[in-house]
Amino acid sequence: MERYTPAQALAVFGRSAVMAYERMGMVVISSVVWYFAMLASVTVASATMWALPLAVVLVAPLGAAITYIGNLVVHREDAGIRELWRGYTKFWVRAVILGAVGLAVAFVLWIDIQAIMSARATWIRMLAGAWIYLSLFVGLLLMYSQPIMVEQDTTPWKAIRRAAILILDNPAYTLVVGLLEAALLAAGVLPTVLMLSGSRAAGYLQFVGVGVYAGFNAVFRNLATVRVLQRYNAARESGREKLQRQLEVEKMAGGISPNAGRPVQITWLGHACFLIVAGDGTRVLTDPFDGTVGYDLPAVQADVVTVSHGHFDHNNIGVVQGSPQVMDSPGKRSFGGVRIRGVQTYHDTKGGAVRGPNTVFIVETDGMTICHAGDLGHNPSDEAVKNIGEVDVLLIPVGGTYTLDAKGALEVVRKFDPRIVIPMHYKTPDLKLTGIEGPERFLAGMSRVERTPGSSYTVQAASLPRDLTAVVLGYRKGDSQ
Repeated sequence: MERYTPAQALAVFGRSAVMAYERMGMVVISSVVWYFAMLASVTVASATMWALPLAVVLVAPLGAAITYIGNLVVHREDAGIRELWRGYTKFWVRAVILGAVGLAVAFVLWIDIQAIMSARATWIRMLAGAWIYLSLFVGLLLMYSQPIMVEQDTTPWKAIRRAAILILDNPAYTLVVGLLEAALLAAGVLPTVLMLSGSRAAGYLQFVGVGVYAGFNAVFRNLATVRVLQRYNAARESGREKLQRQLEVEKMAGGISPNAGRPVQITWLGHACFLIVAGDGTRVLTDPFDGTVGYDLPAVQADVVTVSHGHFDHNNIGVVQGSPQVMDSPGKRSFGGVRIRGVQTYHDTKGGAVRGPNTVFIVETDGMTICHAGDLGHNPSDEAVKNIGEVDVLLIPVGGTYTLDAKGALEVVRKFDPRIVIPMHYKTPDLKLTGIEGPERFLAGMSRVERTPGSSYTVQAASLPRDLTAVVLGYRKGDSQ
């Protein structure tokens, strides 16, 4: 699973600015609400430290309400005063709990700073410094927790636990997001603090600062959280997003191509060999093997044969019946209603120095994209991923040793984000090759797994699953077509 990078965090920052600009009314509303809530809490808290819990009760639910409308903006839903009130009432108790955790963190941090400033013993300073770093970690937890709570409509404790997972699994991304959050906080808070301290000039910066923090920050923090949740297929789908997806499927099935939407049959013949029969009857055979592999020879008729590389267990073209066209290198060709593209990758992690090149073939037919990864041995570069494009069905090796192992295959799956993934090139009772693992470790990393009773599976553009689904094809000797 590829980790999110600092560059992706900055891209989210820019995208959130565009969204905030598009919803300027929401920015103004949330800015005004946040400003008066913050001003009231500062005024009350300045009277006595015991008023801080009261300030949390007042401000935290408003913060959750602003987070709620920011979440709606990220999902392209309506966000206004009515939604602000709905978010306030819906998350009031949970927001107070998170606010209390935040207050405790601030209190501990204040004690730590006092200890560092007053202590003479080195060990006390070191202990206080460690607590400061722990407090900062908890601050990052809170940065993710409130958007997670709103996005998944979950409890504060589950939100905090999931936030910890996101931080530990995406440290660079989280660090940059946290730094940007700190900058936005400074832009929003400092002008008001300076004005209350007697600086009139700072008052002129309040409108800009508060607007940037309360409005833009609400969108930014939600978008940053939603993006990283999408990496785990854990983000919600709004009604508008669902409708948009349905319209896209209907358009693809009935508007763009008269052939879109017809069923496509995928049959596993063993190892990395599949027979793909398009809706118009075009037959594509991938990586035919020889008799030493252990499966029945794929003695089938085909119009096209793709060969990912020249090894014996992938290039037995002579066994194919008929007079098929052969694609064994990168390029583009069309066969009936099928378009096939080959993209250069490698058989190992050393740029092909160990086992040579590997061609990933993309079969485009009937409104779908089926990607056969061949003997892919590394995580593809961003350029290769861009050249391959969007993938609906991914056929990927998972057995390791000669190809990707379970962990590497899962990383590639997350990178391509297909609807269906079919594992291949793994150990079975019939396979004679040694050093290859079974599919169990790979399947353990998938949330949805379907097993077919036979070796064939029919897929259609209009019925592709919404959530990522692993489909394990059966194999029986004599299933060759």
